[in-house]
Amino acid sequence: MTTSRRHGRLLVVQISESSATPPWLGSGNASNVKVWVRSVELYERFSYDLPTPGVTAIVGGNNSGKSTLLRQLQHQLMGLGPNVHDPVQVVSGVTPVQKGTADDFLSWFMQHATYTPSMTGTSESYFRVSGGSWQASTRNLARAWESGATLSSNLGPVAQSMVFYADAQNRLGAVGGVSHRDQPADTPTHPYHRFQDDVELLRKLNRLCERIFQKTLTLDEFSSTIKLRVGKVGIPAPARDQSQRSYREALAKLPLLEAQGDGMKSLLGLIIPIIAASHPTVIVDEPEAFLHPPQAFALGMALGEIARDSKTQIILSTHDRNLLGGLVASDAPLAVIRLNRVDDTGSASQLSHEQLRELWSDPVLHYSNVLDGLFHRLVVLAEGERDCRFYQAALDTHAELSAGSNDYPIPPPSDVLFVPSYGKDGMPRLAEVLRAAAVPVVATPDLDILNDRGKIQRLLSSLGADWSPLDKDYGIATQPFRQPSESVPLVHIREGLLLLINKKLEEDPNLLHDSDIKKELSLIIRARESRWSELKEYGVQAFNKGQSGPASQRLLTALSAVGVVPVSVGELERFAGNDFDVAKGKEWLPAALKAGIHRQPLAQAHIADILRSAQGLTGDLPGSEVVDRTED
Repeated sequence: MTTSRRHGRLLVVQISESSATPPWLGSGNASNVKVWVRSVELYERFSYDLPTPGVTAIVGGNNSGKSTLLRQLQHQLMGLGPNVHDPVQVVSGVTPVQKGTADDFLSWFMQHATYTPSMTGTSESYFRVSGGSWQASTRNLARAWESGATLSSNLGPVAQSMVFYADAQNRLGAVGGVSHRDQPADTPTHPYHRFQDDVELLRKLNRLCERIFQKTLTLDEFSSTIKLRVGKVGIPAPARDQSQRSYREALAKLPLLEAQGDGMKSLLGLIIPIIAASHPTVIVDEPEAFLHPPQAFALGMALGEIARDSKTQIILSTHDRNLLGGLVASDAPLAVIRLNRVDDTGSASQLSHEQLRELWSDPVLHYSNVLDGLFHRLVVLAEGERDCRFYQAALDTHAELSAGSNDYPIPPPSDVLFVPSYGKDGMPRLAEVLRAAAVPVVATPDLDILNDRGKIQRLLSSLGADWSPLDKDYGIATQPFRQPSESVPLVHIREGLLLLINKKLEEDPNLLHDSDIKKELSLIIRARESRWSELKEYGVQAFNKGQSGPASQRLLTALSAVGVVPVSVGELERFAGNDFDVAKGKEWLPAALKAGIHRQPLAQAHIADILRSAQGLTGDLPGSEVVDRTED
């Protein structure tokens, strides 16, 4: 009699009539057997190589097609062709790769099915499922593997053990109990059976569980079904010929894993099958679902380590920078594919492992929120955190005031991320990283960025723009500021010195007048004597002299067209005007927001300039050619 049983994630062929496995059938190395995705084609236009082994993270905003991509990828990897029921075909092609010899594959197959010799007296052996509705001889299986034929057509139901697919909901139910095996020698049909057979697998699971949740799991083999409980029993498990009562009572006091919170169940519902079954390819939709940020980071690191150490390919979608950060920190080969979709128009881009490692090794980028930009439709780079918070408040107001009109911002405020660059010098590096993933970027530095030709050139280069058409107007616009400095009223110098001294005293009332302070005071004096300081004090009005005015307008218009929108009033604090009670410092932002400075015309005009610049960048990014799918 032939039966097929499926529990949890493992589908295993179970043959009741079994005999000793012949030596030749297990002569290969099952761990060599891999089925990976070498490359994927998206929207019939974008082709990307995936790490094999390693991790590929699919990111993008809501409704960009991430879950659809994973479903279609699994469908095509199994050899089932395109899914005609999806309104948009994200995956237009998959190139798989197989590793391992035919002997390796038969050895792998023996771990997922019970060997059965022919019942007709011939030398051939067969694997059958569901009373013979599917069967294949060992010879045909070996030939199919060597020919590279599709999984579904040649491996039947056992192909599901090659590719593990999990979404957020089915992971929650994957931690429940499972029936004991009918016979002691029966093949494992569930991860818990594998934990019975190989205690090292359970130890591996526990090491991860302790790291992430600071808790240990105990396999309960004494109940009517095999279960996992949370905690340690506290006394050794008895031998079979000893009394079990005290151990059973202590075991029963431990809470069941299936009774824990959704976060723990979802995470372990994903990790348990991966550890127990050694699937060559794992496809996971939103593994961070139900998890707190630290747990999402730990899960990302665990998935990366599994991919790296067990030579597994993991392909996942995520909305979480913490999980992405954990993947990068694991040092596993990692690529990020970013999807973008507007209505029926889709595009894709890839961020390579090398680019991600470079980002992670940069201390400023490492501790910034730049990775969050991968999940937004627009990133705005500003010089500091106060600038970002002020502009965010101004954008919220702009959306509120524009609601119901044609001027409502696209994308909406929730899809716009403001990232501090901690000065002008950090903007090019952030822009390069984000543009590599085809994230639209607008930089809004203080206006005095124009006092350094090299600095503004570097920023434009990072945004993919050519400086040469702007150089002439730049020279004309800035020519007055490059003249020898004139005598400056002492009152202007005093203002700068007082601001610096008050700031330093706020930081430390006992600060000494040392060489560092002297240097800063000297810089303040020189800055006040320089004509360039007028850009911060008066904004674009400082250009209104001769030909400087028209050239500056052309220059600022050209900069906006490529994603650079300097602060037209000079610097952040000038939005409040010179008569505002708080001139600078950490108290300025709360005072400005309380006074509603972000709602006033100057701030609103600046946000409108940023949004206009962003709208001009659509589709003008590396690797993000637009694909129109309106006919799908």
